[in-house]
Amino acid sequence: MIFFLYGMAVTIALVIIIPWMAIGHLLGWKRRNLHGLRERLGFIHPPLTSARRSIWIHCVSVGEVMAARGLIKEISSRHPTRPICLSTVTTTGREIAQKELPGINSLFYLPIDHPLALNRALRRLRPALLIIFETEIWPGLIHSAKKHGTSIAFVNGRISDRSLPRYLRIRIFLKSVLADVDRFLMQSDEDARRIILLGASPSRVQSIANLKWQSGCESAGRDGNAWREELAIDSTQKVLVAGSTCIGEESMLLDAVASLRDRFPNLVVIIAPRKPDRFGEVEQILARSHISFAVRSRDMRKKADIILLDTIGELASLYQIANVVFIGGSLVNVGGHNILEPAACGKPVLFGPHMSNFREMSRLFIENSAAQQVANCHELSLWLTRLLSNSQEAERMGQAGKDLVGTFSGAVQQTADTLDDLLKDS
Repeated sequence: MIFFLYGMAVTIALVIIIPWMAIGHLLGWKRRNLHGLRERLGFIHPPLTSARRSIWIHCVSVGEVMAARGLIKEISSRHPTRPICLSTVTTTGREIAQKELPGINSLFYLPIDHPLALNRALRRLRPALLIIFETEIWPGLIHSAKKHGTSIAFVNGRISDRSLPRYLRIRIFLKSVLADVDRFLMQSDEDARRIILLGASPSRVQSIANLKWQSGCESAGRDGNAWREELAIDSTQKVLVAGSTCIGEESMLLDAVASLRDRFPNLVVIIAPRKPDRFGEVEQILARSHISFAVRSRDMRKKADIILLDTIGELASLYQIANVVFIGGSLVNVGGHNILEPAACGKPVLFGPHMSNFREMSRLFIENSAAQQVANCHELSLWLTRLLSNSQEAERMGQAGKDLVGTFSGAVQQTADTLDDLLKDS
């Protein structure tokens, strides 16, 4: 009954939302809304024809796709005859998957969480196993997949500080949903405790190291020298890379950097906003700052004090040329972003007080002197000055981070071993 009522609620919502989207599309002010609509309605093309049932992996966006790469490669090598399918919610996630995972048999947008769309997709994909990254709880998807005889696993699961109170309010409903999940492979002991608190059976919950520990430093076909040449940064210039910045942080970053200009006149700052739809907004902020800046996509080899990275999939590679890295989403209350990519490159990492999305990871980095947490813009400026002027300290911090990443190898293999158990009889 509970899933019937949920399905009715989704139906009513769709009756309201879809006409509104269609009107917006016709008027030209919401053209993105209908992008991939056929796939979102479950029309996955072409349907899989393999005699063996597939493995369906769901990742929300870019971060989950990047974390999934190693696991997908491992699964493909262990099960070469099984089709591998990947769904995303966002367009940017899909674009990265196309670039980073060319061997995927089927790539599509996640169908609407409604039985009609989901059952249509499930008939076409015939999954033996559904892998959901980072605890995306879609009640319709989970229930429909289980009815089709699909094993279900949450991988790299986490329950954020922000999500936990909301989930607790619907705990009775969630317990019914989570009962259909066969394995919960969580990022930390705290995440494991939280999913059990929400109703998961303790016997199905495991704590496995975050798969992002093995994400590594992606070169994307360019080494550091090639990047410096392409961005017109000479070998004498120091580089600050601010990755995954969020609303409000760019202005704070500019304030922090302003105090460094006298001491480091040749400093180049590369700013990479987290969301592509903010590229234009950040460009306007830079234009108002009266600081020389270049835009990556159109200002090739232009000398500038600030470079706006308005492309997708290049940030991890750019960390190679950084002297110091700031991780965004942490000076404002967003919950922080991934520390591992710059750390794997041996770069010293700074982040703000808001790292709840990576609480265990940030704690380990701080305890091992592999990163520094700053309370505000002023402290950020002080630590930037300290690391840019003391290369030995910067190198020690960067090496500590690289060493820490290396100690957490094996998460991919451990996860794949557990998933193999779910595929034995299918």
